[in-house]
Amino acid sequence: MRLVSKLVLSVLLLCTSLSVFAADAYVNADVNLRSGPGTEYPAVTVVPRWTGLQVQGCVEGYSWCDVLVGADRGWIYAQYLQFVQNNNETVYLDGNGPQLGIP
Repeated sequence: MRLVSKLVLSVLLLCTSLSVFAADAYVNADVNLRSGPGTEYPAVTVVPRWTGLQVQGCVEGYSWCDVLVGADRGWIYAQYLQFVQNNNETVYLDGNGPQLGIP
């Protein structure tokens, strides 16, 4: 029983620590959620404008980002992402990845 409890606790801690690196954002247009970082990858679904999502990370240069939209996970072109900072200022990703806490 103790082993099961420790295993469950370990999984919960891992899931919690992974979500720490996510950044909340929303899309500023109807966009394709793609299966990979590029237009050559097929669209999984269309994400409607103003939908909130979590950015899990981006490729080097922050051109494409790995996102979680509800139960769907995929890639969105970074120019369609907007972030709201604590002062309610809207920020685009351009060069702001590290300041926004995006890996």
